[in-house]
Amino acid sequence: MRKARQRLASATSLTREHGVVVRAPGSRPVLPGSRPEAVLDGKYASHWSGDAGRAPWTMEVRLPSPRKVDRIGLRLGYDAVTVDRTDDSGRRFSGAYLPVRYRVELERADGTWLRVRAADPPEQWGTPLPVRRRLVRLAEAETVKALRLTVDEATGPWGEADRALAAPVIRDLSLYASDDVYPVIEPPLFLSVNANPSALTSTRKGGEAYSDGGFARDAYHRLRRIVAGFDSDTRWPADASRARDDGTGRFLECIEGDDPVLGRALLVENSPPPVVMLSGGFSWTMDERTAPDPARAGAWFWDVTSPADSSERGMGALIGPVGDRVAPFVGFCGGAQILAALEAWPRLEQEQEVDEADPYGGWSRLLVGNGNEPLDRIPTGKEHIELAWWLDPPERDASRPVIVFEAADRLFETLAVGSGRGATRQLPSSHYAMIRASAFDGVLSSLKMTAWSEYCHPWVMPGPEPTRRQGDGRCVTVPQAYRSRDTGRYPVIGFQFHPEQRDLPRLAPGALAEERGDGLEVFANAIDLAVESYVRLYWPDA
Repeated sequence: MRKARQRLASATSLTREHGVVVRAPGSRPVLPGSRPEAVLDGKYASHWSGDAGRAPWTMEVRLPSPRKVDRIGLRLGYDAVTVDRTDDSGRRFSGAYLPVRYRVELERADGTWLRVRAADPPEQWGTPLPVRRRLVRLAEAETVKALRLTVDEATGPWGEADRALAAPVIRDLSLYASDDVYPVIEPPLFLSVNANPSALTSTRKGGEAYSDGGFARDAYHRLRRIVAGFDSDTRWPADASRARDDGTGRFLECIEGDDPVLGRALLVENSPPPVVMLSGGFSWTMDERTAPDPARAGAWFWDVTSPADSSERGMGALIGPVGDRVAPFVGFCGGAQILAALEAWPRLEQEQEVDEADPYGGWSRLLVGNGNEPLDRIPTGKEHIELAWWLDPPERDASRPVIVFEAADRLFETLAVGSGRGATRQLPSSHYAMIRASAFDGVLSSLKMTAWSEYCHPWVMPGPEPTRRQGDGRCVTVPQAYRSRDTGRYPVIGFQFHPEQRDLPRLAPGALAEERGDGLEVFANAIDLAVESYVRLYWPDA
């Protein structure tokens, strides 16, 4: 990344040294190209796979001489997948050929074996979590001769729990010397979150898996232009048009927003914690219940802050992780509104409830329609959308919103290089509702608004946000970007527009040539901030 370009020194695994011996019994590995030595080379694309249906599977790595060890690295499974939930609509995050239940043992210098309990699969409600990248820190350094991994249970090729098809894939086993002062540096994972209720996405063309993959594919095509290594990462469903290969899932995985697996444990057990990217939204409105909207065909109300394992199927499990900044979070349009709701919810909940007759109660305390109207009154006519889309005809180019930004802010500073400009009309946008600008002085005071536009139309009404008259209508301020103020922790970043998808094909009338590609530039700046935070927080000694 541009701002994070520096040589990061990583600890070196003892399993990379000459003379290490690996043994893994088996005669018919489930995947071609499998070889035991692959777990020692440090390359993600190489792997060892077990024989299908032959549990338990055992792998042993023996050092040429005893060494004092304080960390163990594990990279497991072929790739991340999603499987149908058996109880309702939606898909559950899982892994293909993923070790589910396993144990790690270390042979000490005296020949005794130590079970490393900290290396047991992390669990949620008694069920192992599908975590593929782990760094296990020993409570005390141990003098080690060998490591043994025994897998008792694994998934099949599409994450299914079928013992006949099950087999583990191991990509890497690492041991780190206690006197190696450097941190273990691995490429960060990007977790694409389909931030929509699965009851809604299940009714759309292709169902949940199609929309999950669509959002991940958009992020993938952006990331591959700014992060090294993405050209070899064409996993399904992030790029469903291409076959899976042995580089699958190296950088990008996808999950549904109302999947109960998406919570604190999944984020913190990954090493490093992923950059969590919340997609834009389809036709849903934030509400205190989850149900179809009777006034709009195909639209839903969604109780976003409810737990995913409740009947309301929300994303409430992320309230604590967002507030505690356990990972970098980036949200786009509806995803940015969800991040704001998760951030504001503890304070909103503490506030005294407003009178039920107040039209700006409920979620309208944080969000309103573009016309400054309560959420339950949002009009659905296309003329009410703040719109700038790549499918627009040329005659609409002059009506794109003018997005004003803080030129000195890290999210936008590269746009101001050269001309010193502080505005653009080159950012894709499409939304009916917005975060209230006043919230950044109240329940969102932990976030800083860094870009905004003026929405001026005859239907803008006097309401909770200040307006000003313009011709036969009024103007209201639309927050377009924000980021967390506490720069000493992982960032929370939100965009009301869509830099994660693609650039607009034409410049707006009168635009400077340098405005071309502003969307990708802003997206890259956000990723820069996320990756830099690892250097400060997760790899501070690099």
